[in-house]
Amino acid sequence: MSCRDNEFFRGAGDLEPTVEGKARSEEFSSVQEWQCGVRDEITTAEAERAEAKAPDGGSRGKKLSITKMLKLTAAAIITVAVASNAFGGGGVTAGRRDGEPTKEWPSITYSTEEFDDSAYVTVYDSSGRHSNAVQFTVSGNAYRLEDPSKSLSFLWSGSFNDQARLLVRDHYAGNSYSLVISGTPFDAAEKSSKNAYGTISSTTGDVFYIEAISHYYRETGALINTSSELAALMHQLVVRSHITAADDGGWGKLLIGDKLYSDLDARWSGLDETQTSYDISCISFDCCYRNYSTVDFKEHLGSVTVNGILWNIYYQEGFLPDPADGEGVFDMVWFLPEVEGEECVIGIRKHMFFDYFIRVNGGDHSVSLDTVSPEMVVSCADELLSHYHEAPAEWRW
Repeated sequence: MSCRDNEFFRGAGDLEPTVEGKARSEEFSSVQEWQCGVRDEITTAEAERAEAKAPDGGSRGKKLSITKMLKLTAAAIITVAVASNAFGGGGVTAGRRDGEPTKEWPSITYSTEEFDDSAYVTVYDSSGRHSNAVQFTVSGNAYRLEDPSKSLSFLWSGSFNDQARLLVRDHYAGNSYSLVISGTPFDAAEKSSKNAYGTISSTTGDVFYIEAISHYYRETGALINTSSELAALMHQLVVRSHITAADDGGWGKLLIGDKLYSDLDARWSGLDETQTSYDISCISFDCCYRNYSTVDFKEHLGSVTVNGILWNIYYQEGFLPDPADGEGVFDMVWFLPEVEGEECVIGIRKHMFFDYFIRVNGGDHSVSLDTVSPEMVVSCADELLSHYHEAPAEWRW
């Protein structure tokens, strides 16, 4: 089945871009990572943004996983720089194409704007020489999304159950948006009039349901794209790209922070372990600026060398991601890489660390830092950090 045979709701014309510009525009999108208090409650604003996407009921772990997996969709995603090209007649008007990317892979880094954002505002950049193809999982099966024209680039955020979440950059429109790829239809009661919906077929015979979600302007908090503009962007994705079965050797890399990269596979999307059911505990890291004022490296638990990188491990009680939110406090285990020029620190929330510890050490639910020695924490680090490596200099800008 050809790409143009794919059903597309709110159909747009097949206008193709007619102008290619020379200048390269960097795309930086930042998303407010999920934050919680000691009772794992999300903020009112985040609950409103989620628009009841999470199923009713369920355990705390289920809610944690669902909310974390919404980080590129239902949370407030802010795009810093957006091209001024307009949309007209349902299709993309003549626009410019970004210059050739100079780094190898898409990247995730951090925001240093401490007074404007919390510690967990993470910057996503989908540019990269290998970004026109991305692999992801839906319902435990792996697929590959590729745009042979290289006008689109992708970043896989992660997968949960029958949905995958991606960041998409349209280099002709100079715009980006979040994309949800689902193996089952979206619940009509949960569809948003602000988003665009459609379907896309694959060469494997699967039909996927897709949802495009606008990002926000940083300065105003306003949505960048209307639903009709999202429909035009989604139409470009449907007619330009195709979905096939994943290539076992095609999972690629994801640049992390300043000097690191993470390898990817069907279970690991860069910072998150993907889930195929509600019953699987998820490992999810946060990428934070090490000089953020509320990060505390006083309680040193030990050190470990993984993939040639020396990591110092710290424990911090009462971490404040947002100093203005006195209730948004939780405890962290920090993994600080000793790599020259690296300013990020990888953190895991204490309850997630102990979920992992319990899973791999026999299900003793009474464990805490009072009963688990620093040596036992360090012993888990080999696997927790196994995906991270120091990136070659030529992979960076």
